[in-house]
Amino acid sequence: MVELIDDADAAFEIVRTALQKGKSVVSANKKMIAEHFEELLQLQQENNTALLYEAACCASMPIVRNLEEYYNNDLLKSIRGIINGSTNFILTKIFEEQLEFKTALTLAQQLGFAESDPKLDIGGFDAANKLSILLAHSFGVIAKPGAFVFNGIENISLPDAIVAREKRQTIKLVAQAKKLSNGKLAAFVLPQFVTAKDDLYHVQNEFNALTTESTFADAHFFKGKGAGAFPTASAVLSDISALGYNYKYEYKKIFHQTDNTLSNDFLCKGFYQC
Repeated sequence: MVELIDDADAAFEIVRTALQKGKSVVSANKKMIAEHFEELLQLQQENNTALLYEAACCASMPIVRNLEEYYNNDLLKSIRGIINGSTNFILTKIFEEQLEFKTALTLAQQLGFAESDPKLDIGGFDAANKLSILLAHSFGVIAKPGAFVFNGIENISLPDAIVAREKRQTIKLVAQAKKLSNGKLAAFVLPQFVTAKDDLYHVQNEFNALTTESTFADAHFFKGKGAGAFPTASAVLSDISALGYNYKYEYKKIFHQTDNTLSNDFLCKGFYQC
């Protein structure tokens, strides 16, 4: 079964029914998955079936399967990146073409990168839902977006871009999760000033990017289109193909790593202080 319904609660009911009937499901609905992750995990286990959702996180970037499989033995220290293509497109237009926020948003809507009601994107909710999912596959932590700090880009304007450019910086909506010195895990989504030395500085328009840092492999950098019909469709088709050889997420980090606890007791720098 392929699921592409926008409403999170309606989508969950359909997915639950399908999983209970032993059917496999492909979904791109990150809000539904983030809000009902524990229930969906239990349904998969009870009914021995699969729910795949690569398209729910960073569209064409194959990040969920990489986090799930490659970093199974090499312990992750952090993940950090741009995981919302709509906001990155808007910020790019503000910085590179000096467009006003509303003009850049309208352009994003016209090109299909932002919805007619853009609050989920520009308010940071979409990126928070994605980070919620990535936390489970990278660190084995199940947490709804309300469990960590997140904010959007609504208050960023052209004057902010001008000030940042004068300092040879840009502003990006950055999602991050990292292990703290006390062993706990920090997670947030915030607009942050980014310097030219940062890999994220050069990620433009609807592209997404994610940097992983692990104990042995050190740093990896993933980049790909994170918004638009074709990149999303590519990820959906990849999941459908994977179901053809009975692929399913094993959730190894959830079942075998129990020492990761989410904490909001940390300091970070951003366009908004937290």
